[in-house]
Amino acid sequence: MYDDLAYNVQNNKPGKIYNDVNGTDVYTGVPKDYIGADVTAEHFLAVITGNSSGVPQGKKILKSGPKDHVFIYFTDHGSVGLIAFPNGYLYADQLADALDKMHNKKQYGALTFYLEACESGSMFYKHLPEDVEIYSHTASNPTEPSYACSHDPQLKAYLSDCWSLAWMKDTEAHDPTEETLQQQFENVRGAVSTSESCQYGDRSLASKFTVADFMGQLSGLRRQPVPTSLTLADLQHAVPSWDVDLAVARFAHPQHTAQYDVEYELEQRRAADYRAAAITRALLPFTAARCPAGTCGAGSCACFRSCAARGATAFVCAALCCPYGDPPHSGCEPEVTPAVDFGCYRELITEHELHCGPFTSYSLKNTRDLALVRCTRAKCNRASF
Repeated sequence: MYDDLAYNVQNNKPGKIYNDVNGTDVYTGVPKDYIGADVTAEHFLAVITGNSSGVPQGKKILKSGPKDHVFIYFTDHGSVGLIAFPNGYLYADQLADALDKMHNKKQYGALTFYLEACESGSMFYKHLPEDVEIYSHTASNPTEPSYACSHDPQLKAYLSDCWSLAWMKDTEAHDPTEETLQQQFENVRGAVSTSESCQYGDRSLASKFTVADFMGQLSGLRRQPVPTSLTLADLQHAVPSWDVDLAVARFAHPQHTAQYDVEYELEQRRAADYRAAAITRALLPFTAARCPAGTCGAGSCACFRSCAARGATAFVCAALCCPYGDPPHSGCEPEVTPAVDFGCYRELITEHELHCGPFTSYSLKNTRDLALVRCTRAKCNRASF
């Protein structure tokens, strides 16, 4: 954990963290092996692959074997084919390589990976084989955001993500030695209406193993009523994760201050979208004008027709021509999914951040266009930025 919440100046209950409105402190006593500058994609990969030379001396790594059950839960921002760290990104091809290495080294008998991030399905769809004893449950499909829930007016913050809140509440409501991972998936998918929970990898593991097989028996945990869905209070102010800053600005301050904060945030967003559109036009000329709202994917706007005339698939044209913030709904396994040139993708993102500054939790969604570029056709270079 990055450990930037408990004693953040904006936390009006210093030293405490809550993940639900009127909940209990979930920070005190939690062991923290990696915090601050040590929380990097490189260290994460070294930890799960058991590479002691890839982490600071004395830091913990995974020392598991072929009889062990390994559980990984990751939550942060994300976009197409990547998940964010405080400084940097982990890409789907890098995660796939690390999981393949774990399999080859026999570091587990079975592995379950829970992932909370926008477009989290894109980290596993067509990247995670079905025959390596790994099961993944994600907060969203490959093209949609995940959502923040449980806005607390006293703390002036969103306390959790809807999907994570749902699976944790579900765990608290059942005997983990009896509930299977498949039952948990079905319960969570039924409880969360904001994004589509998805499964990838070896789905047979979900029916074979219980929650306790990966999370332990959770002795001493007080059982809560079984939630059939997230409550109205949980969902009342649910927003896409990339809109949290704007929503907090609207809720957090007296009206005269909030107006300034909201206008500032909106201006930053307009600038981010304008910059992303300009970069996209430089890289892919046929995206000069996106489709008006309501015509996305209908083939009735010039952008879509021009894109299709150049031989691009409907999925690619929808991704390029739909208004920002309105990606086409694809389901967990889109029939047509463009392959990402990850070498090019990384180079484009690096160049963007070098010349335009780091992506924010909002503007990160605009990387979906960069994921579609092929450097053999539109070579990355500083002139593009």
